[in-house]
Amino acid sequence: MSIQNSKPYQAGLDIYGKGLDEAVTEYLTILRNEKYHYKIKSGCMVCVDQLKNIFNLIGIKEIINCYLNDCEGLEKIFAKHNMDLKAISFIFNKLISKEELIDNLKNNRFIPDIYDYKAFGYKRVLFKEYQKCMAPLTNIDNFIKRVKFYQKYINQEYSLNYVDEQGTYVEVLCDMYDLVELGYNEEELKDILIKHGFDLKKIPDIEKLNFLDNSSDECNKTEDLIHLASIYNSMTRSEYIKLVDNMFLQLHFYFYNDAPENIDMLYDTIKYPLIGNFLSENSNYSFEDIRIKKISYTHYFDVKIREDYFYVIITDDNNHYILFDKFDDGSLMHADKIGNNKFIVSYKDIKMKICVLNNSVKMYDLNDNNSRFEVIILY
Repeated sequence: MSIQNSKPYQAGLDIYGKGLDEAVTEYLTILRNEKYHYKIKSGCMVCVDQLKNIFNLIGIKEIINCYLNDCEGLEKIFAKHNMDLKAISFIFNKLISKEELIDNLKNNRFIPDIYDYKAFGYKRVLFKEYQKCMAPLTNIDNFIKRVKFYQKYINQEYSLNYVDEQGTYVEVLCDMYDLVELGYNEEELKDILIKHGFDLKKIPDIEKLNFLDNSSDECNKTEDLIHLASIYNSMTRSEYIKLVDNMFLQLHFYFYNDAPENIDMLYDTIKYPLIGNFLSENSNYSFEDIRIKKISYTHYFDVKIREDYFYVIITDDNNHYILFDKFDDGSLMHADKIGNNKFIVSYKDIKMKICVLNNSVKMYDLNDNNSRFEVIILY
């Protein structure tokens, strides 16, 4: 490749922000390092992996040549392939230095920065852009091309699939079912997916939660929470946790779509079906009518007796309700309301009183006046 412009030209994409610029520069640096066996740890790898996805769809030569010689022409190249360069560049700018996020999600389901919850939304935007330039899904050959792209996408070291595996599988399954509607054999299509490394055992669980792929104008959050509650009610607590535990980003983004109050709120996947059960039993309320607080408590006598938590629902008309998560044997602590913000809780040998005040919660052991509670409002 040679620089053909006669006028002085500075390569780079500053007009779109530095994300895509950094990715292209880093990609070329990696090629240099590999060619000459330089043992240099590269940065900006989340952006580089996303750039590779674009290369897989559009091709590398045209983009790199334009980057070096006619940067402003890149927008035309992306437009020719039905992709929005400005939208893509915006996301690349947000993904700079997110290697720690992907590493932590990949290895231990941990998110270093609470505001990284937005990475789920970034993944969805990029994925939709990639799909715009894929060949129309009209035959097996085009299906295989799409599946190969999905497979490379999933297996990248810094793949955004780690923030949204559900969404990737939903897209793959939608492609498959679209071809089934055109008359293609479903089992043959599944064989293609298996050949390319897709775990079809995940399909039943994904289809249970396929409402998470709805756009904001299609969703009814109250109905979806009641649906999620029906799934929770049909399982043990451990089975439910196994189903949704890696989907905390998707669930928060879908139901709240803004920054969580704190990390406890982001990770908490139990609250959703409990809210669903409440809405099912109190049909005069919708999800938009309620706020939820999570309360952690430790019960002490001479030594610590037990640790647990519960939720407080506060409605727009200032009614209060207490919700408990079920134990794994299916049993449940129950709160009897003795006032708008006062409750008696009985379970086996436990009997306690809970008073919910403005920004505090008081708890009393009705069996033993000498014991005490340490109460923390987690969110």
